[in-house]
Parts: sequence; C-alpha cells; structure tokens
Amino acid sequence: MRDFDSFHPRALMLYFLYVILIPMFVRDPILAGISAVTGMTYRIMKFGRPAARNVLYFLLLALLLTTINPLFSHNGVTPLFYLNGNAYTLEALLYGAAASMNFISLVIWCSVLSHVMTSDKLMCVFSVFSPKLSLILTMSLRAVPLFTAKLRETKENAEATGLYKSATATSRIRGNYAVFSAVVSWALENGLITAMSMEARGYFAGRRSSYSGFRFKTSDAVFLAFTSAAAAFEIFSAIAGHTGFEFYPSFAAPGGALTVTAYICCAAMCAVPAAMETGGRIYWKRSLSRI
Repeated sequence: MRDFDSFHPRALMLYFLYVILIPMFVRDPILAGISAVTGMTYRIMKFGRPAARNVLYFLLLALLLTTINPLFSHNGVTPLFYLNGNAYTLEALLYGAAASMNFISLVIWCSVLSHVMTSDKLMCVFSVFSPKLSLILTMSLRAVPLFTAKLRETKENAEATGLYKSATATSRIRGNYAVFSAVVSWALENGLITAMSMEARGYFAGRRSSYSGFRFKTSDAVFLAFTSAAAAFEIFSAIAGHTGFEFYPSFAAPGGALTVTAYICCAAMCAVPAAMETGGRIYWKRSLSRI
C-alpha cells in the first residue's frame, strides 16, 4: 500500500492544483466545505494533535469572516436587520460564509502541500520548465526553516551567556534585536558563501544536466487519471452551471443529478490522501497481527 506522498511529484503537483484552484474559482460553499473537511481530516491523521488543535481556530476564523462581510457589503434583497442605517443582508452573510470556506480550504491544502512537496520534489517538477526557477524555489523554501532554527539556536545561546539577565521589556527588546541582527548577518554571509561556491563549481558554465530519483509508475498513472477525470467533470459542471451559487441580488443554489455527481466527484478526489492514509494503517495493523 503506497503512501500519498510517495506518488510522483508531477502527479502530486497536478493534484494539489486541482484541489486548490477548483474550489477557489467556483463559488460553491459545498465544494469548498468538502475540500476543507477532507484536507483537515488528512492533516489530523498525518500530524496528530497539533493539527487537531487548528480545527477550533479555523471554525472561529470562519465565523469571524462570515459575520464581518455583511458589515462592509450591503448588497442583497433580504435584510435581516439594520445597523447604523445600513442593511445587514442574508445574501451578504451567505457570501461571507462561502468566502470564508474557500479561504480555509486554501489555507489547509497549502499547508498539506508544504509538507508533502519537499525541495527535491519541487526541483523535479520545475526543472523541466526552468532549472533556475526550481533552484530559487527550493533554496527559498529551505532558507525559511534554516533561518528559524538558527534564530532559536542563537537566542538559546544568548540566554545561556546572560544576555537576558534583566526581565524588563527594554532589555528583552534590545536582546531580541541583537539576536535578530546576528542571524540576519549569518544569513547574508551564508548566501554569499553559497553563491561563491556555486560559481567556483561551474554552475553557470555551459549547459547543466539534471537528475531525478523519481520514476513514473503505473500507480502514478492510475492516480493521475482518476484525479484528472474527477477534476475535468467538476470543471465541466461549473461551466455548465450545475455547480456554483448565486448570491446577489438574491440567493440561488444549483440542483439536479449532475450537481450531486459533481459533489461526489469532489469528495472522492479530495478524500484520496485520507483514504490512502487509512488504508496504509489498516495494512500495517494486519501485517503486525500476522507476525
């Protein structure tokens, strides 16, 4: 049983484009809700309690975005009440709920993408189009955790040497500024050394070759075909008007067999990571029981 993150990087990148872009551009809160729930389920299964703690945060964020939207947008024909002479409309409230669901779905799947698509996978994806772009992306993604780790290490060393002896706010601000300044200097020096090392090794001399340790297998083709077919049907449904809500001037929701089928396709496509994680755990438990 393969893990979800063991698929070929290009198939994974297309999958993430499907689950991120389709709910973003199709104004359908049901599609966005399916995407958000399945993405959060996979995050909880993969990362455990830290991911489960984010559920309450996302719920509060969705509630906040939903209730704030009618305060700024007064469109709609169904006023619920009036605030300072402005209508607080049902259509604006529903639009805020849909927009918040789209935003939460985007954040969840981008966080999954950042964990699944490692630097070597991004290099494999973008090296076909632009080797320089792939190098810049991978180095940028690598620089963020390195900078954070170095900042934490420098601060711990500073605390051990007595930089934060005084507990006053002014002392802590000065100490944090000194630590941050030292880490920025380290980052600039490290970038200069990296550039000089690449130039000394002939990075810009002639045509460069590339290596990828990923092989496109039959399971990758099946995974790509399934997700592409589901995404194509969702796009067709959106273009044909079978998905996508109308909020202004009055609320209107789609219906029919094709709409339900589009929702089922979306759920099947978005649930692939969680389903594979569940299947892997079941297979692992059965293997242990046979020992």
